[in-house]
Amino acid sequence: MIRFADSHCHLTMADAETALERAREQGVRGFVVPGTKLEDAPQALDIAKNNDDVWAAVGFHPHEAKDCDDVAFATIEELAKSDRVVAIGEVGLDYHYMHSPRETQIAAFRGRDNEPAYVIKIAELLASLWGEPLERMAEETTANFERAFGVRVAQ
Repeated sequence: MIRFADSHCHLTMADAETALERAREQGVRGFVVPGTKLEDAPQALDIAKNNDDVWAAVGFHPHEAKDCDDVAFATIEELAKSDRVVAIGEVGLDYHYMHSPRETQIAAFRGRDNEPAYVIKIAELLASLWGEPLERMAEETTANFERAFGVRVAQ
């Protein structure tokens, strides 16, 4: 069976179990769910704790920079101690929508895209465009996922 992994799926914004079921039916075998704000980081971690093939990333999307303070960062740091957390994120700067002003984003982060079942559709398109077998693309991208996050995706 071809294995795929989705390194960025917002399952906190959907019916996680239904989305995971659809993705698993398509061959997706590993998932990383990013928390985007303090309120959904624990939810991302809970989804990971309840599913052996899901891991969490905890952090703040740039839109939420206005809500970042020392207490919030300390809470994220505490959540990150879980063995189900493999990354810190969302994090960074985003000047497209400006939900938090540029200066607020820079101050908050200085020093400190989705349905998983579609992973296969994107991989099929890329394999076609690049003239690569889908199986090879699946194995290479899944191996990258495993290396990047230090986890093993089921067969």
